[in-house]
Amino acid sequence: MVSGRPAEGAALVQRRCPDLPEQALGPLVEALDGLPLALELVAPRLRTVPAAELARPDRLAGVLFRGRDSTLARAFRFSWERLDRFERRMLVQATAFAGPFGLDDAEAVLGSEAADAPWFVDTLQSLCDRSWLQRRVDGGDVRFSLLATVRAFADGEAAAWLGDAPVRHARHVASRWGEMPVLGPPPFGAALLPELDRAARTALGVGDEALAVRTATAFAHGAQFFGGADAALRTIELVLASAVQPRSRARLAQSRGQLLRRSGRPEAALEAVTLAVAAAEEAGDADLVGRIAMFHGLVALSLRDAEGARAAFDRAEAGIRPGSDAALALALNRVTACHAAGAFQEGLDRIGPLTAASHPLARAYGLALAGAMHAGLGELPAAIDAFAAGVSALEAQGEGFSASNFRLLWAEALAGQGRDAEAAEAFAGALRTLGALGNAAYAAVTCVKLAELALAADDLPQAQRWTDEGAVWAGRCTEAAAQAAVASARCEVLTRSGAADRGRAAGLEAEAWVARCGDRSARGQLCVHRAMAAAAEARGAEAAAWGAQAEVIAAELGALPHSALGRAVRRMRRGLSRVALH
Repeated sequence: MVSGRPAEGAALVQRRCPDLPEQALGPLVEALDGLPLALELVAPRLRTVPAAELARPDRLAGVLFRGRDSTLARAFRFSWERLDRFERRMLVQATAFAGPFGLDDAEAVLGSEAADAPWFVDTLQSLCDRSWLQRRVDGGDVRFSLLATVRAFADGEAAAWLGDAPVRHARHVASRWGEMPVLGPPPFGAALLPELDRAARTALGVGDEALAVRTATAFAHGAQFFGGADAALRTIELVLASAVQPRSRARLAQSRGQLLRRSGRPEAALEAVTLAVAAAEEAGDADLVGRIAMFHGLVALSLRDAEGARAAFDRAEAGIRPGSDAALALALNRVTACHAAGAFQEGLDRIGPLTAASHPLARAYGLALAGAMHAGLGELPAAIDAFAAGVSALEAQGEGFSASNFRLLWAEALAGQGRDAEAAEAFAGALRTLGALGNAAYAAVTCVKLAELALAADDLPQAQRWTDEGAVWAGRCTEAAAQAAVASARCEVLTRSGAADRGRAAGLEAEAWVARCGDRSARGQLCVHRAMAAAAEARGAEAAAWGAQAEVIAAELGALPHSALGRAVRRMRRGLSRVALH
């Protein structure tokens, strides 16, 4: 039961089904861990069932183990019958985990309380020795996992052996990761999101509302940072539909609003936050009302309603406990509101108390936000110094995600000063962190930033490399802003590289995504890319029309010359001037 190589697995299936493109087989080969026998059994079904459909776990179980006399079923059954009852129990209960798990996780969820049970580590070792479990050491941390074929077989034995493992799994996940910080990203990575999702659905199934709310809202919080907002939204709505307690409904509605805002749907987020405030008031929880009002202010900022944001923040201040982390978060959000309103000097004035606060995270954010304010005022040297200090302080506090976001702004300031090599290094550093965290949306946008620098240097091969990587990251998320940025850049890069038809298709795709996210700056960037694409095909009138639209949007937004849109417009002017001269 040792997994095979993906490329060899795809080649094996293609020999049976030569009409299928290799990229269509990827999910299926991955789902079957590249096992040759499993692929041989599944291949004939590809004549009638799409590969993506066959890759679903419930479909695989039916195909691989339908009938006890199938070849694979006989092989698994032969090995299964040589396991003792403790090994069988542990193997089946390991399916409670959605993915790899550690030794502490195994002890909490899989340990047996039977008086004659062996030490759980011995049972784990036995299952690994027999290849029922896979064991991997990552930086000194031992992780265990099940191959998809093993999981499919074990699912068929659940009735006799699963017991209450899913509930113990849900409680274990909640006890470790159920409380989310008010300041900063969650204390876990993208790999834990499937575990939280499974825990929330398990809790919902057994009617434990508190457990379902705790794990579902943690899942939603993580999805905002690591991607997967649509999946989290489905789980939140499922739990919300069954929630009875007003406080539960308030927390879930707030999480729903946060996901909608992150997905580029601020109007729907506003509806959700209105329901959340009403439920919090019904619960009589003034602090919760204050926290939700704080989020209401962020939604108002997304809708470019600066006055509405200030009113919401004032309401939040009346409910949030002074001196709490939520109070510090509110102060930071007020600074963010100043930035959104263009009140950069007021933002700097508000930052002073934050950088003097005893909370190290507040100081770190204050320093980084000072960089954003200086950049808004056009004070790039001061901005670069503040970003350097803020990013370093955030990284020292373990705030990798937030540090990478400010590193992106730092890179923008460097690019604004013409220090493109340093900017590229800063963007690449942010991309490494975002990739490690699994934040596909931000990683996709960062690839576009690197492509923009390459375009400014007329390095088309490098620009294509970055847009190709951006497309890979965009394929792992649904965020409209990320999709719009990648498709816009690809429109120009593909056209200038000689793939005009693909470039035009990317332009149309970008139009749809820009319309969905409703971001005028994204619209301006798209106009720049379409102008340059049209110029590359010697369509002068069309290039001029797109260029004029970009100029109007940049003027409407007051885009500073050193800003991303300002630099893009300057590059466009140079490009269109060269075309006109020729």
